[in-house]
Amino acid sequence: QELTWWITTLGVGGFLGGFATLVIRMKDSDDEEDDDPGRGAVV
Repeated sequence: QELTWWITTLGVGGFLGGFATLVIRMKDSDDEEDDDPGRGAVV
């Protein structure tokens, strides 16, 4: 059980890094308001 602290640190760091990446990419895609139907479903 001596090495479990770094496994926990990697897990939490990976989660926070992934969440931050999603937030940053969402902000970039919201700024571009072009009508490009090739980027997914249009409702």
